[in-house]
Amino acid sequence: MIFLAQNRRTKRRQQREAKASQRRVTEKAEGGLLSKVSSDWIVAGLIGGVVVIASVVFFFGQFVNRSSDSTPTFQQVHSLAVSPTNPDTLFIGDQSGLYRSVDKGEEWERVANVVSDVQDLFADPNDPNGLIASAAGFLYRSSDSGQTWSIISDNLPPNRIMALALDPANPLILFASLEPPALYQSDDGGTNWGSVRSDDPATYLSLAVKAGDPSTVFGFDTRRGLVRSVDGGHSFAAVGSGIPAQGVSDILTFAEEPETVFAVAQSEVYKSGDSGLTWELSSSGLAGISAVVLSRDANTDYLYVADRQGEVYVSRDGGGSWISSRFG
Repeated sequence: MIFLAQNRRTKRRQQREAKASQRRVTEKAEGGLLSKVSSDWIVAGLIGGVVVIASVVFFFGQFVNRSSDSTPTFQQVHSLAVSPTNPDTLFIGDQSGLYRSVDKGEEWERVANVVSDVQDLFADPNDPNGLIASAAGFLYRSSDSGQTWSIISDNLPPNRIMALALDPANPLILFASLEPPALYQSDDGGTNWGSVRSDDPATYLSLAVKAGDPSTVFGFDTRRGLVRSVDGGHSFAAVGSGIPAQGVSDILTFAEEPETVFAVAQSEVYKSGDSGLTWELSSSGLAGISAVVLSRDANTDYLYVADRQGEVYVSRDGGGSWISSRFG
């Protein structure tokens, strides 16, 4: 009896050990499967992540490359002009060069042969493809919408041109402010120049000529602010109420309304209807815009303003309101 009981106990122990061993084998097998599945998901996730990142980098690179070609990063916008024949064609003079847009400022392309620092830029009202620019200390003229340029101003001193202005009623009359301080005038479109003697020479950072009246010249210098001459630039006096005394980056006159003057002062647009004596703000729609330069299309009477980043805005109501030129 004792022997039989021992055999039964031995048999039950062997059965328990066999079941335990089977459980360990099953758990190990299941753990291996889970481990394999987990590893496969991790590997798949890593591969998928690499693919997604590569795709994002590729498409972002394509976008950046396309944007860099069509939307240059302007360094410092100095000037703006509208084509005399097509208001959709705009020109911007920048510290880095001259740029042209044929779609109202949506995209821009670099124009060759004017390499840097285009300070002032004018469309020639007597030449549908004519442009006049001051850049890198020289005056240039183009008769093919900026494709090629020739240097004019044979006897203008080789000083830096700080500001250039032309009579919008007679583009043969130009004024140039030089650094060191000197004011010069040309009566033949910039080929020949003569010094304008002044009792109080100053470096004018902005210039404009009253249309049809070259004896009236507007200027801005940092010492006196906005000034006006009524004797052809021989003497200037402070003028204008209602406009900031400092930060006048551009002054605009035009032939159709000789008494009307526009100016950009401290990044906002101002308008005068009495030849600069009094001014009022004319910046509706330009809130938050750092305006720099002005231009006008003589064919449509539209006004244009560009900010420091090269965004262009248009007014179709004489400066009463402004919208992006892309929608104007």
